[in-house]
Amino acid sequence: AINGPLLKALADENADVRENALEVMDDIQSPIILPSLEQALVAGDEDVREAALSILEDIPDPGAVDLIIEKGLLNYNNSISQKAFDSLEFITGQEFKSYEEARNWWDANKDTFEFD
Repeated sequence: AINGPLLKALADENADVRENALEVMDDIQSPIILPSLEQALVAGDEDVREAALSILEDIPDPGAVDLIIEKGLLNYNNSISQKAFDSLEFITGQEFKSYEEARNWWDANKDTFEFD
């Protein structure tokens, strides 16, 4: 139920409203907000996307890593893509050079991966 208001706030024209939504998500840090974070990664401006990646780093859930890989690494913005690589390295302790390398490693390890 929380995703409805968060999605509405992320689409608001007012930057303060979008920033407040991100602050709420940063406080929640739960897999329940993954739909909102996905929307922030695909529809937000660069600042919103960077904030979403930072929040995803702190959600110890395979779905968060999937979003970083699928929506972060494949982002058309090179800055966001690089931040996604940094986020994956922070979470996994692994350094990846490409989307394919990250996707293959995660697919092979996500069932046994232990989050810190």
